[in-house]
Amino acid sequence: MIDRELSESDHQETLSLSEIRRKAQTLIEQYRNQLATHSGHKEDFPDSFYTGTDQAIDHFLRQIPTETLKRYWGHGITKGTEEDQLTALLAILEKGLIAGSAAGLTTGQPPAYTDGCALVLSKLDGTLMRKINDMPVFHNVEDNGRIMKTWEADIGAIVLNSTYYPLVGEFKTMYPNVQILKANESPAFLHK
Repeated sequence: MIDRELSESDHQETLSLSEIRRKAQTLIEQYRNQLATHSGHKEDFPDSFYTGTDQAIDHFLRQIPTETLKRYWGHGITKGTEEDQLTALLAILEKGLIAGSAAGLTTGQPPAYTDGCALVLSKLDGTLMRKINDMPVFHNVEDNGRIMKTWEADIGAIVLNSTYYPLVGEFKTMYPNVQILKANESPAFLHK
């Protein structure tokens, strides 16, 4: 295991966690009406009502053969409030670091969570963890005086649940080198 402190020089171009939270708050405010109407849910499920649980990622993953899903890992962003989840997603996009675990899309106890704002997907046959000499790369990151253990991600794509479809264009502009998908686009990505 490669373990080291993350210094400012490692990611000088990235924002601090408090700046990332402010960016999440700004996005929520800017897109409040679109997020509140669950327009993405209506796009995927035109004949159903939004039930308060965003299941679009799970719905579209169920359309993929198990043999294909076994070749991917994921990290679901599901904890906390909408602001907490968007902050976590932006932190992953800004820093390339994930706090928490990853699991297979069909394996693991439990498999990767799919009912939050997003699912971070590995590349085909990847584990989602960036490795050097077959060892994951870990970092200690400070967040308001607390040290978090994080690991470097090797991201294949970010899949947004339907509530967050209004943010797809914004995220693609902000992070042009990351594949950002709507849940309904995930089958095409996974079948590559």
